[in-house]
Amino acid sequence: MLSRRFNRKQKLLAWIYMSTVCPIIPLAVESNDNAKKLVKEKIYEFVVTLTGDQHAPKITDMLIDLPLDNIRDYLQDYNKFMKKTMQALILLFSQVSETSGNFKNLNSKMEQISLPVM
Repeated sequence: MLSRRFNRKQKLLAWIYMSTVCPIIPLAVESNDNAKKLVKEKIYEFVVTLTGDQHAPKITDMLIDLPLDNIRDYLQDYNKFMKKTMQALILLFSQVSETSGNFKNLNSKMEQISLPVM
């Protein structure tokens, strides 16, 4: 029963996504200077739905930094959009994880430094 609700919700979201982005697909071309800005405006709320408010701005920027061929590809297929969004989220988390690791290394180096007592 839960999977049916999930499937219905996903299908509805996919339908809303396609209804929202289909009109802009012909505008996502190299000759349109505003193409990426337009795509960003249209996909942002869907990125929020998939990733949450905290990560949506960065992930949206990652998605529009792709070449326009890739952008047109995910605009035409909600499953591809979800896949690219999840790939961006994983990449973002891996970068945060690496950064956290660097802080851990920095903290351990700082602990080895002995400061003079004043």
